[in-house]
Amino acid sequence: MRSEPRGLVFGILFLVCTGARELGEKNVDITGGNSAKAQVSATGSLEPEKGWSNTSTAGVQDYEGDPILRPSGLGEWLLGDPTVLQLGDELHLWGNEVFHGILHFSAKLTDVTNFTKVETSVRLPGANRAYAHFDAARDTVILFYEQYTPPFFRSSRIQWVESKVDGNWKWSAPTLALEPALEWEMIGTKRVGNPFVFFNAQVSKWWMYYSASSVHLDDADIDEPLHLGLAQADDLRGNWTRVTATPLAIKGGEFQNATVLGIGSLKLVKGMNGDGTPRVALCNRVTRHDVTHVTGSTISSLKSVDGGLSWQVETATLITPTPAAEPNTWKESYVYGFDTFVSPSDSNWTLVFYNARNGWRHAMEAIGVSRVRPQSILRI
Repeated sequence: MRSEPRGLVFGILFLVCTGARELGEKNVDITGGNSAKAQVSATGSLEPEKGWSNTSTAGVQDYEGDPILRPSGLGEWLLGDPTVLQLGDELHLWGNEVFHGILHFSAKLTDVTNFTKVETSVRLPGANRAYAHFDAARDTVILFYEQYTPPFFRSSRIQWVESKVDGNWKWSAPTLALEPALEWEMIGTKRVGNPFVFFNAQVSKWWMYYSASSVHLDDADIDEPLHLGLAQADDLRGNWTRVTATPLAIKGGEFQNATVLGIGSLKLVKGMNGDGTPRVALCNRVTRHDVTHVTGSTISSLKSVDGGLSWQVETATLITPTPAAEPNTWKESYVYGFDTFVSPSDSNWTLVFYNARNGWRHAMEAIGVSRVRPQSILRI
């Protein structure tokens, strides 16, 4: 979910009055990069596998059936921030709408682009940006997520709920994990969110990357995360304390003719941090074009050489918006909330599930998937 302060209060009125999409928006390349189709795939072939298309980044392909999930609730214009988790022979996905909370979907591992709805895990408006973790010891799924505070939704905290994996999906009452406390967590909006939780074997503690504060994007009239933080706990269920008193640094990876405004989220790439030490991650970075002032968001790959306390950009334009001149315009302006999964059909690919926006103001958001070669994530 994007933080749209007017959206939650006036969303239904907005849809009735303006429709799903404002016409006549600018057709620009917001990353400053090349939008042309790549001539060869990562394997050197001229034609990618059926159902997938090459992108402007070598070794990255888009699913031709994108978006795979769209908002469906009454009055909704957004389904976003997917998190994925394998349970048995199924891939489970959680994503959020604006008014209907966090929705739960599943797909067979043999067909991970074909999801059906299972249930609604968190029903409150303003519940969004979830991360799902399977606790094998208790046979439960813990869903960490960001909860905005009504009625104006200008502040948020990180909470978690838990359910047994028994097919009934009865979720516990929410428990607080983290709330804004530091000055750099209260800029623009007073918020912490976008949790990514994992066990760091190097320090024998649970770590949580999270985003904090926000920057307002005038052209889309939305708020996006500003800073990146890190918390830790001895137990998965807390208590959580901050590792550093200042935001984490992401260095390098400058965009041509664009300035980075904020860090949306950071998640380790599944299958590429095998010993439990954080070394390889993705993040989405929010940008503004230096000439046109049009904003955007691009997913970049990162590496860390200090155990995850700071990060260096490896591939700045890993997954990018698609300019409107191309046929697939579901991700015209922003690609942001995401999660990764090693492809069950070919472990040489990493699947990246993410949501994207088809324009700026009065636009729609949906969930799609791309697949990426490991050498495009981490240059060898």
